[in-house]
Amino acid sequence: MRHLERQPYTRVEVGAILQAAQHGRTPQRDHLLLELLLETGARSAEIAGLKVDDVSFEQRTVLVLGKGNRERIIPVGVASQSDGGPLFRALRAYLPIRQHQAMRAPERVGKQLLLTAAGFPLTPEGVTDIVKRLGNAAGVEDAIPHRFRHLYATIYLTTFPGDEIGLRRIMGHLSDDVLRTYVHLSQATLAQRAGRASPTQNWLHERNA
Repeated sequence: MRHLERQPYTRVEVGAILQAAQHGRTPQRDHLLLELLLETGARSAEIAGLKVDDVSFEQRTVLVLGKGNRERIIPVGVASQSDGGPLFRALRAYLPIRQHQAMRAPERVGKQLLLTAAGFPLTPEGVTDIVKRLGNAAGVEDAIPHRFRHLYATIYLTTFPGDEIGLRRIMGHLSDDVLRTYVHLSQATLAQRAGRASPTQNWLHERNA
């Protein structure tokens, strides 16, 4: 049985969803939501539960509250870029809009980072609805937040092969079954890269063609 929910997004699919976010009712919020999903690998509930101060530009981190009320710190951003990279640019674009919404009903909003168009705190179900809506607009099948989590894990293990402990520290609890899936996907990606980089294929075959 093929588990669609465990298939990471492709680069083309991510690009299409990001593009779709620019044309909705709340483009700044939707863009930030997608950047958070991409850069943290966090669950919907963890993203929805973020407070404004949980995203730190100074530390380049996101603090999430995971299962069992366990906090974990996730490194984010681009160290080589003085503005922090795409996530922090999206954050700066969204915060003035959030502030305007919060001024209308501060007692309702509290410190919640992501708000609905009506100014209510965004729920985990709301995160799922947004991703599905953007996926439909982008023509991406099976668009759900959890696939961003799988994408993060696959890219992490492709970049740092064998560092399952590091991945678990960032992503929180992972069952052995899910971790094996991530390892399998990352190994498949590495195998594809090795094939593209093969001197036999790229030099000898081309020379003899």
